Amino acid sequence: SVPAVKDTDPRESATIPTVDTNCFSVGPPQGGSVLTIRGRAALRLAQDNFKKILVYMGDDIAAMGKVSKAISGLEIIRLGLENEDLRNEIFAQIVRQLTKNPSQDSIK
Repeated sequence: SVPAVKDTDPRESATIPTVDTNCFSVGPPQGGSVLTIRGRAALRLAQDNFKKILVYMGDDIAAMGKVSKAISGLEIIRLGLENEDLRNEIFAQIVRQLTKNPSQDSIK
C-alpha cells in the first residue's frame, strides 16, 4: 500500500518552475512536481509517480523489461485513490507526458 500524505510543512513545498512544464519530457519535472506540492513526503510520491508514468507509457527505456507496464499503471491508480491531495498532480503529469510526445506508441 502507498503511504498516505501527511507531511504538509509549507516551508517544504515545491514551486512551479518558470520553464514550460506542460510538454513531454524524459526526466522529472523541474522542482519534482508539475503543480505546487506541499511537504517532502508528497513530493517524493509525486516524483516516484512520474517515473511510473514514464514506464507505463514506454518512455523510460532503461526500465523496460525490469518493471511491468501493468504494475506501473496499477500503482499510479492506487496512488490517486489513496491520496486525494495528489490526484491533480497525477493528472497534470499524465497530460504533460501526452502533450507533444514524439512517440506514437506512448500516446496509445
